[in-house]
Amino acid sequence: MSESTARPARPRPRRRAVYISEADQARIDQGLKPSWEDGPGDGLSTDTGSGTENDARIVENIPPHAQPKL
Repeated sequence: MSESTARPARPRPRRRAVYISEADQARIDQGLKPSWEDGPGDGLSTDTGSGTENDARIVENIPPHAQPKL
């Protein structure tokens, strides 16, 4: 296909919100940015909880097929 007959690429349409959660709507009403503008976290959060809390939660929720036979 020659360059003179090639069609220019159409720009992609902009994404738009179809549904806004109640939490995001409350943030917008307060003049804050919605959660989707915060972007992904950096993975350096210090609010991870302790390892023992997670271990206790996992031990409480072990499915029956994963428990050892006595």
